[in-house]
Amino acid sequence: MPVPGPILRLVESHSCFSGCYAPDSELMCLVDPARPPESVAYIQCQDCLSFRVGSTMALLAPGMDRHKLAREVTEHLRTLRGYALSFGGYHVQGGGFWLSAAYYAHLGVFVLRSSGGSPGANQSAVDLLVKAFKTGVATPPLPGMCDPKRYLSQKAFLNITALPQLVTARSLFAAGGSQKRSQGYVEVTLAEYLPVSRAAAGASVSPGAKAPSAVVRSASAPASAVSRALGSRCDVCGELVTERALLTSVYRGCGCD
Repeated sequence: MPVPGPILRLVESHSCFSGCYAPDSELMCLVDPARPPESVAYIQCQDCLSFRVGSTMALLAPGMDRHKLAREVTEHLRTLRGYALSFGGYHVQGGGFWLSAAYYAHLGVFVLRSSGGSPGANQSAVDLLVKAFKTGVATPPLPGMCDPKRYLSQKAFLNITALPQLVTARSLFAAGGSQKRSQGYVEVTLAEYLPVSRAAAGASVSPGAKAPSAVVRSASAPASAVSRALGSRCDVCGELVTERALLTSVYRGCGCD
C-alpha cells in the first residue's frame, strides 16, 4: 500500500537513525473553515518522540490508517537503510527501558541509542540490547547475540541521512567516529558483533592487502588457535585460522570466543 511521496521524503530526511514509527493518538484537524474537521492519520518517531508526520485520511490510499502508515514507513526506512532489524522507543518488558537499535547484517554492527531517561545502573547500550533480546522486545538474528562479551563497542556521532556506502564495519565506524556533535548528528553506540564482523572483514580483504602490524586475540580464544599456521582449521569451532581486520588492528585466529 503506497505512502504519499511527501511523507516518505520527510521521514527520510529526519536525523533519528532507527526509522521506527508508531501510530499517535487520533486527531481531528480543521482544514477548511467552511467544512467540518477532518480525520488525520499521523505517526511519531520512536527515537525522539517529538517528530511527527501525517496526512488527512482523504489524501491517503483506501484502507490506510495510522497503524498501517506507521508500519509502511518503518518498513520503507528499514529497506532503504539496509537494516536487517530495527526497533525503537520505550519497552515495558524487564521493568521498562529506552532503546533504539538497528542492525547491519552484512557488517555485523548494531547502531544503538538509549535515551529519554536513565537506562539503569551499570547498563550499557549493549547490555540493553541483550536485555531486549532476552525479554522478547526483538528476536536476535543469531543466538550468540545474547552474550554481551561477543561485542566490541564505541561511541560515535552519526548522520544517518548522509552516510556513504557501507562496505565494511570500518567504513561505518569511520563515517561516525570523527564527527563532533552538530546539527544532523546523533550520538550513538556502534556495537560490533565480533563473530559476524570478523567473517565479513575477512571476506572483504583482498588477497594482496597488507594487514596492520598489531595482532589482537579474544581473551577467551584458545591459544592453540592463534599459534596455528594460517589456513589450518580449528578443531573446536571448525573455522579456518585467518587474519581478520578489526577497527584498528587484526585478529589472528579462528572463530572461537
